[in-house]
Amino acid sequence: MFDQIEGKWFKSFAAVYEHKSISKAAEQLGYVQSTLTTHIQLLERVCGRKLFNRLPRGVEPTEAGVELSHYANQFLQLGEAMNEALQAHTVAKGTVKLQVLESFCVSYMPSVFELFFEQFPQVQLELTTGFYKDTLEALLERRIHIGIVPKNPERDDIDFHPLVEEELIFIAAPALSMRVRDAGLPADRKVIGFGSRCIYQSIAHEAMMQEWDVHPYKSLEYASLEMIKQTVMSGQGIALVPKIAVQSELQSGRLDRVTMKNNIFVTHGIISWKDKVETAAAKALKQTIIDRF
Repeated sequence: MFDQIEGKWFKSFAAVYEHKSISKAAEQLGYVQSTLTTHIQLLERVCGRKLFNRLPRGVEPTEAGVELSHYANQFLQLGEAMNEALQAHTVAKGTVKLQVLESFCVSYMPSVFELFFEQFPQVQLELTTGFYKDTLEALLERRIHIGIVPKNPERDDIDFHPLVEEELIFIAAPALSMRVRDAGLPADRKVIGFGSRCIYQSIAHEAMMQEWDVHPYKSLEYASLEMIKQTVMSGQGIALVPKIAVQSELQSGRLDRVTMKNNIFVTHGIISWKDKVETAAAKALKQTIIDRF
């Protein structure tokens, strides 16, 4: 079967899989939509399986499509590395894909990116944000080259290089913080965060059990750190966030740190495949990040 597949079919497949849209994938690759449709049809014919279901808006991968995505991304990444090796590139170029927590990216990465683009102007960075599970999943499916996560996955096939230990703190509006300090968290207040997919949420619930011996409260979920901070300021509940991300609000008195018996820390680090041939662009970004920390 493999000798019947052309590499450009995998490229088209991966783009459609990423965007969940043939039109957006065609725009990214500079193809007309009919070309991508043909590539997908030819790939389906060779595989003997349907790879995408059409929706009213866009497409979604079938079970076979999800399974094929692992191999397609691996094929494309290996092709990039082989290209560089055969052409003996001395300068990093091409595209590198990185995924990282939003709060970590905002707090730590701007200076890294500035240095990286200054040193490697021919590299294009595709940056996405995602929670711990999302980033690990993206790496395992080879949709990204490297990720930064707040926990060591402790897998034999994944390398974890620690970067920085970060303190997490509970924050609240000043008036609510005083009530919590005196009598614990009121029953009508909630834990505010990114949701169950975010590791900070599970850490928050565990810390609450240890601190106040209570079952986790109901949660409010938001898509951004700024929305979380604004909701906490309104007095609706408390949130567990990186201390570095709320320094200005703490100094101005708009937010208050909730007093806890025990401090909470997480260790952020780079995750990448062990014993995997990396592109020069991925190596350059990885080393730049390590050097920064």
